[in-house]
Amino acid sequence: MFTRWLLTVLPADMRAGWRLVSANLPLWIGLATLAALSAPVAAAFQADATSLGLRFVGLAAILVGLAKDIAGVSLFDDAFHRRDTDWSRAASLVLRRAVPFVLCVTLTVGGSLIAAELVMSAVAVTLENTPLSEPMVPVFGILIYVTLLARFAFVPFLVVIRTFDTLPSWLREKPSDMTSHHANNSAAQAANYQVPLLARLPASLAKLIWPFVASTKLTDGMRWRLAPYLGLVYLMRFAGRDLPDGTQVLFAAATFIVGLTAQAVLFSYYCLRLKE
Repeated sequence: MFTRWLLTVLPADMRAGWRLVSANLPLWIGLATLAALSAPVAAAFQADATSLGLRFVGLAAILVGLAKDIAGVSLFDDAFHRRDTDWSRAASLVLRRAVPFVLCVTLTVGGSLIAAELVMSAVAVTLENTPLSEPMVPVFGILIYVTLLARFAFVPFLVVIRTFDTLPSWLREKPSDMTSHHANNSAAQAANYQVPLLARLPASLAKLIWPFVASTKLTDGMRWRLAPYLGLVYLMRFAGRDLPDGTQVLFAAATFIVGLTAQAVLFSYYCLRLKE
């Protein structure tokens, strides 16, 4: 199974992601270059003890990250649906969705880390003084962390280009014909009929947590297929730190593009699931 995924599924997915990236390749190369140069420039300012310069580099790095993660979703959306790139929409989303995006991503990653730490603590206590303790504690932690990240993998996309009111009705509304549905179908079908969770929650709560509930529904049944690309996105952020100085900039730019392509793969799955 792993060989089939490695030789068939992975190349096909990365090609689909690359199609979305290549639609605006000059922009991504420019951002990749800026991101790659931030580390050596910051090191130079640090050597000169220039605090203002360090603040400027830090701000630039934040802006590059927001452009990649927020404007990128809008650009991927245009590329996936084969529309002309709407630059004004992409720019406005960075301004309008930055705060909710950062909050939701922080909750997702932070909550996943906390859950993983709690599970590791519980496993460590359970397996204390056994040979299994040392290998199994990190295994359980990684398993919980990846599982939760995969569950909420679509939260960034939902927060950027969707609102509660623009969610598909099958995710947020209680169908008006629910009574007739029960009346016209068999008892077994009626028993299996489910009102969306968001429709069962109080309106104020539903509008607060809808990205997490919607992502849980959309990623159901495909989380382990998403997990490798989530791992690739995060691994690319830390790759190449110990390389020689002469190769770090080039490698950092390349890993930026690879991580961006993995992010585009996740977005492709998001769009395909909505179409389903």
